Amino acid sequence: MFVFYVVCAVVGGALMIFQFVMLLLGLEHDAGDLDVIDAGDLHDGSEFFGVLSIRTVTTAVAFFGIAGMAGTAARLGTYVSFLLAVAVGMCALLLIAWLMRMLFRLQSAGNVRIDNALGASGTVYLGIPGHRRGHGKVTVSVQRRTMEYPAVTAGETLATGTPVTVVGIVGSDTLEVAAEEDDQGVER
Repeated sequence: MFVFYVVCAVVGGALMIFQFVMLLLGLEHDAGDLDVIDAGDLHDGSEFFGVLSIRTVTTAVAFFGIAGMAGTAARLGTYVSFLLAVAVGMCALLLIAWLMRMLFRLQSAGNVRIDNALGASGTVYLGIPGHRRGHGKVTVSVQRRTMEYPAVTAGETLATGTPVTVVGIVGSDTLEVAAEEDDQGVER
């Protein structure tokens, strides 16, 4: 059994080193984390299979081998060494899966979502005809970016430079705005 543990440790460790070198050289291109089973395709609620990837399985095999060798060298017995190896391998698999999930949460697509403009303040860039008779344009700060969107208003015509508040989303790229009111409730 000791030889089996050595083979697992050597193969798993070599693959881990290979993945690390490929990462350093920039030759990985996400191939090092291909999902063995895509969690998005599972509909039975089993999340365990979502943690399987080349990285996690490679790490589990390496740590399985190392723990098995340690258990055998400490003369814990065949079954205890095997159980120790399985437990350490599973812990390594789950730890790497958790770390990878945390790393992927740091990614950002950078897409601005128009829904986040709701309630935001802005300024009329091109005059907006009143009573939804046509489109104008507004500039609004959304997700810490200044964005320009086509806009309509249900109220009176809004001239260029009028401060507005986004009160609705009309389409995939069009906002509904209303003139902002000052402290006395008078439209500016």
